[in-house]
Amino acid sequence: MQIQTPTKTNNIHFINKAEKERLLNGQDTIKNDDKNRGTHLKPYIPVAVCDNLIYQTVLLQSAIDTLAEDMVLNDLTITGNEADEVKNNTVKDFWLNNQDELLKQVTDYLSYGFGASEVIRKKDGELGIAQIQADTLYIKKETINDYSTGESKVVYYAVQQIAGVDTVKMRLLDRLDEYPATDEELHICFWLGGGRKSSFFDYPCWLASFNHVSASVSLDILDADKLANGNLISGILTIIRPPAPINLNPNSDGVTNVPIEDTLEEKMEEKGSGLFTLELTTLNPDIPLNVEYIQISESNYDYLKEMASKADQKILACLKIPKARLLIDDTTESMNSNKTNTLYKIYSNELNKRQRPLENLIRVFNTVIFDVTGKVEIVTPVFVDDKETEANINTTLFDKGLITLGQAIRKILSLYPEYEEYLDIPLDFNNPIYNERYYNGKPLGLTEDLNNPVQQVGDLIDYTQINNLLQQQSQNR
Repeated sequence: MQIQTPTKTNNIHFINKAEKERLLNGQDTIKNDDKNRGTHLKPYIPVAVCDNLIYQTVLLQSAIDTLAEDMVLNDLTITGNEADEVKNNTVKDFWLNNQDELLKQVTDYLSYGFGASEVIRKKDGELGIAQIQADTLYIKKETINDYSTGESKVVYYAVQQIAGVDTVKMRLLDRLDEYPATDEELHICFWLGGGRKSSFFDYPCWLASFNHVSASVSLDILDADKLANGNLISGILTIIRPPAPINLNPNSDGVTNVPIEDTLEEKMEEKGSGLFTLELTTLNPDIPLNVEYIQISESNYDYLKEMASKADQKILACLKIPKARLLIDDTTESMNSNKTNTLYKIYSNELNKRQRPLENLIRVFNTVIFDVTGKVEIVTPVFVDDKETEANINTTLFDKGLITLGQAIRKILSLYPEYEEYLDIPLDFNNPIYNERYYNGKPLGLTEDLNNPVQQVGDLIDYTQINNLLQQQSQNR
C-alpha cells in the first residue's frame, strides 16, 4: 500500500527552476526597470534572491567568504617602468589600508556578480574607498547633450538609493572621460562587475549550483514545517484485532484481560508524533492480532532530498575550491600521495584567473588617482601543503647530490625564514663548505681546485684525516 501526499512548500522562499530560467533568458541582456523606461539597469538575479539562498546555505557562504579572502588579503606588487619607488610604495600602502573595504566589495562581486565602492576622503583627510551596499545600487542610463559637438550621447552613472535618504549619483571610474564638465563634482565609483552580456553585471559565480542550493534551502524549510506542525505523517501503523480483549499480561492471580488500547498506548508512549495509527476491528474472533507499518511515499520531498545531497559538491565545483581549504577533512590520502598539493596548485591557478579583473581595475584606479601605471599583481597565498612539498623536494635533491648544501639551505630559508634563528653560526655562503654536494649524507667532493687542502674540507669528515692535514700544514711552515 502506498499513499501519495503533496509536499508543502514555502512559495516566499523557494525559487524553482522555471523562475531562474525566466530571469536568465529574458529578451533583455540587462534586467531593465520598465517603470523607468529602461533607464535603470539592474543585476540578472536580484540581490535579495541571492542573499536568501547564500545566508541559508552554510557551505556556500563560507566558500564565498574564503575565496574573497584569498583573492584580496595578500601582498600587492606594482611592476613596470615606474622609476618612482616612493610613489609605488605610497600606492601599495593605500591598498593595504583599504583591504577591508576591498574585501567587502569582492565578496559582493562573488555573491551577486557585481560590487562597488565609493572613493572618499576620510576624517583625517586621507584618500580611501568605502564599500556600497549592493542592494542599494543600480546603473542609470542617461542621454545628454554634448555642447562642444552639438550631439547627444549616452552616459552611465552608478546610483545609490536608500529609502528616506537623498539619491546619490556617481561617476564610474573607468568612464571618467565620457562625462560632461558639469559632473566633475560627482564622487567617483570604483565598480567591479561585467561579463559577456553586460558591461556592468556578471552572473554570480555560484549560479551553476542554483537549483541544488534552492533544493537544499527548501528542504530545510520543509523540515522546519514538519517540526512546527508536530511532524507530518511519515507512516501509518495499521492494527487488525479481534473484537474482544486478548490475554497479554499474566499475574499471580491468573490471567488478566488487558485491553489492546492500553497496551498500544504504553508501547507508543513518547515515540513521536510522525506516526498515524489506524485500528481496525474484525468481526471474526478467530483472526489473530496483526500489526503492520505502511510508509507514506513523499516523492517531492525525496526529490528535494536527493538534490540537496548534491548541493555541497556542486558549490565546491562551481567555485573550484578544495575541501581542505574550508577545513573539511573527510578524505583519506596515502603518505606518498601528491593529491592535496595538486589540488592547491589548481586552486592557485584559479585564484590568479579570478584576480585579473580586479587587478586590471586597480591599475586603472592607480593611473587615474595616483598617476601610477605599473602592472598590478595581488600575490596568491602560499598554502602549507605546498611549502611542505617544496621542502621535501629540496631535501630529496640534496640527498641525491643534485644541489649543494648552500642551495639547499637557501631554499629552506626562503620557505621557512624563521628557521635561521636556530642556526648556531652565522651563514657565510663564501665558505667552500656550502659548495659541497652530498649523497645520502656522504660528501661527493668539491669540483674546484682539489690540490688546495682548504677546498677539500668537505671530504675530510674523519677527524684523523683532519688532524693529519693540520699537522702537515704545521710542518710546512
